[in-house]
Amino acid sequence: MRRTTPERAPVGDHRPVMRPSASDRTPATAVARPFGRVRSARESLPENVRVLARASFANDVASELAYPVIPLFLTVTLGAPVAVLGLIEGIAEGVAVGLRGLAGWLSDRAGERRRPWIFGGYTTSVLARPLLAAAPAWGFVLAARVADRLGKAARTAPRDALIRDSSQPELVGASFGHHRALDSAGAAVGPLAAVVLLAAGASLRTVLWVAVVPGLAVLLLLRPVREAPPRRERRRVEREGVRGLPRGFWLVLGVWVVFSLGNSSDVFLLHDADHYSARGSWRATAQALPRILRELCNRGFPIGSYGEIAANAAKNGS
Repeated sequence: MRRTTPERAPVGDHRPVMRPSASDRTPATAVARPFGRVRSARESLPENVRVLARASFANDVASELAYPVIPLFLTVTLGAPVAVLGLIEGIAEGVAVGLRGLAGWLSDRAGERRRPWIFGGYTTSVLARPLLAAAPAWGFVLAARVADRLGKAARTAPRDALIRDSSQPELVGASFGHHRALDSAGAAVGPLAAVVLLAAGASLRTVLWVAVVPGLAVLLLLRPVREAPPRRERRRVEREGVRGLPRGFWLVLGVWVVFSLGNSSDVFLLHDADHYSARGSWRATAQALPRILRELCNRGFPIGSYGEIAANAAKNGS
């Protein structure tokens, strides 16, 4: 029960005015306040945005549950050489590159119908996971990874376009922020689930089979998704080709290309971590912790401030 202290009432009003006491301004209240803001903001978002966010959460749980164990599954369970890790990731990402831009362009030309691309992309990724879990040789892993990346490439641009089309102009940023927040949350929950399974003695193949379950849930979560209503006003984009793009675009693209050339796949880091510094389930923990911190920051939680509150509470013996 909340304790309140009476406040002097205005002249002519004999009812005491109650205000929260100092006990209401506790660390627990300070921690709970952002949850209320997040909840109220979420309720104002369109139904399509909330549905797609939940689907992305479940899909990322499945993807990131399997991803940390793939390097060891290939090299230990299937006996593939380490070079195969780079071959699989390189082919899978390379095949998907072209489809990423093509899917958005085709969905625009098909009367802005986004739903088939979203369902098709998620379904392809969902069907790839049983193939990965049952793989008897690394060639099947290659096929599963290519299918998974193709599914992601097919759905990403149409999904983002549907989020934009479903949101009012003043809610576009909040819609994308909500979607990315749940997406990142799923990417943190997945590796932590792998930690629990590996610590409980589950085999690598068992972890991959468990990852199939949240993937199947994605298809159920997507059922309420509907096409966005047609917009009354559409801006016509002049088709000047690549020559019409601003100089800043080429500068950012050039930096991104240079960075990508020097960037290696995370599977090598996870493989080396297991052999040298983070054996067993700790590898999945290392995959999850950065995502957890990023998710807390995306949600607007001042992590450092809460740490100071906890420290002060411990110092005062409260």
